Amino acid sequence: MLCPRRSLTFIAATTAMLTGTSCTLTDAAPATPQRPTVSFDTSTAAAGTFELETGVQVDPGDTFDSPNTLKYGTSENTELFVGWSPIQHVSRPGEDGLGSGDVVLGARHRLWDADGELPSAAAVLSGKIPSASAADGLGSGETDLRIATVLNRQFGDVTANAFYQYGALGLPGGGTTSEHTATLTGSMALTEELGAFVELGGIFVPSASTDALFAITGATWSTSPDLVFDGGINVGLSDDAADLQLFLGCTWNFGPPLRRPQ
Repeated sequence: MLCPRRSLTFIAATTAMLTGTSCTLTDAAPATPQRPTVSFDTSTAAAGTFELETGVQVDPGDTFDSPNTLKYGTSENTELFVGWSPIQHVSRPGEDGLGSGDVVLGARHRLWDADGELPSAAAVLSGKIPSASAADGLGSGETDLRIATVLNRQFGDVTANAFYQYGALGLPGGGTTSEHTATLTGSMALTEELGAFVELGGIFVPSASTDALFAITGATWSTSPDLVFDGGINVGLSDDAADLQLFLGCTWNFGPPLRRPQ
């Protein structure tokens, strides 16, 4: 697959460039990665700063994706975000599907912080604009709406995250069908720069009798507080889930808009 290979090279070059650039810019805030797990946690981009999540996702022989999410912290506990994949590739009988993905718009709001006894909590609202080609198998061609709740708490060295999301998925010809996503995630710091995480979860669509169970495991590497690289493997645990997916990417907080290099 020529396009995915070129995309991997582009992502590697871009992340290397970001590493060097981040060392010369001021006012950067600690990055708050929300990838490559399916769930979100309760952290939000620092107020007044932009943050970019970028990477690649490969299901060998089947799919390639290049998800990007741009986030902006509007306050200490709220962020807005927009997501889009410039390149998607889907293997299928006949001609493969190749093009860009759907656009996702959303907001994340932390309802309260952890206080030692209670976990922190957040709500996430997002909507999908059907910009991907349904004819090429890159999207449904319908608008989807999702709302999620998140709980996050520290247990010694382990950070635990519980996530539930309800989706109202648009159907051709009108109407919606329900989607339920639930995950449990555990993460811990191995060193000051390295971390590890494990996520167990499932995506359920009762009307289609679809139960996609999965396990994601991976690691993070922080080259600086504002730049965090990640890699992971998603293993399907049911027939409806992808057999194997590989992730590679990074999250970079590049500070407030229009800031000047040092």
